[in-house]
Amino acid sequence: MQSYSKGVSLGFHTFGLEWFPDKYIFYVDGHKYYEVTAGISNIEEYMILSMEYPGKREEILKTIFPDVFMVDYVKGYQKTKGYWE
Repeated sequence: MQSYSKGVSLGFHTFGLEWFPDKYIFYVDGHKYYEVTAGISNIEEYMILSMEYPGKREEILKTIFPDVFMVDYVKGYQKTKGYWE
């Protein structure tokens, strides 16, 4: 997910992901930002935090360098029986 939202590069933000069997929903500061239904994994996986560069040349040209990726904390939850644990 590449973000060009105004102000997202300033200060700290909360990023979220809801992982469903048929889609991922991404959130920025509690607001739905992006949804994808292709390439969804349905196997147990490890959480990886990374700064992935865009794959298209025109998107790379919009990227501002140098870039910083700071993480304060990470939380993971699993929904079972209709409730979040």
